[in-house]
Amino acid sequence: GGGESERAAGWGLTAEGLEVVRAANALGVLLDLSHTSDATAKAVLEASRAPVAWTHSNARALAEHPRNVPDELLDRIKENGGIVMATFVPSFLEDGVRRATDHGVPMARVADHVEYLAERVGARHVGLGSDFDGIAFAPDGLGDAAAMPALVAELLRRESLTEDDVAGIVGGNFLRVLEGVEAAADGAGAAAA
Repeated sequence: GGGESERAAGWGLTAEGLEVVRAANALGVLLDLSHTSDATAKAVLEASRAPVAWTHSNARALAEHPRNVPDELLDRIKENGGIVMATFVPSFLEDGVRRATDHGVPMARVADHVEYLAERVGARHVGLGSDFDGIAFAPDGLGDAAAMPALVAELLRRESLTEDDVAGIVGGNFLRVLEGVEAAADGAGAAAA
């Protein structure tokens, strides 16, 4: 498959790529679409019988970035049973942000993406994927994991999200996806036996 670069934008999956998807499903390996092109993500969603994840991506409708997920693919994650995990990467949160010196991105912008994703695909298909280990700067007020309670409080202030929704978003939904991946593998083993 292809990555998120323009050069790879039209690539889906090769025959070998389809075999990798099947093998990952059989072995209980979670497929992460965060660095894939839209065409590759679409092909994986069509081929996978297990839930998949975007472990650190946001909604492209709110921030135009090739690593963010367009609505067309968001709609498919619900059918797949997978998850989109909102990331804290500033350039994925807001258009025009490229460097720490551009301007600060408020923590509330993470909650905006979470809320949009939950409204689009249902809260049970949303999680958090901070990418703290991969970013040079974080949204204002969200510099490290110690600030997570502030983000949880922000999510709880959103009228569209219930306490149960937020509990799922901060971890329960990801566990559900992992269980689904494991169940798909168990099903493959039973079918092969």
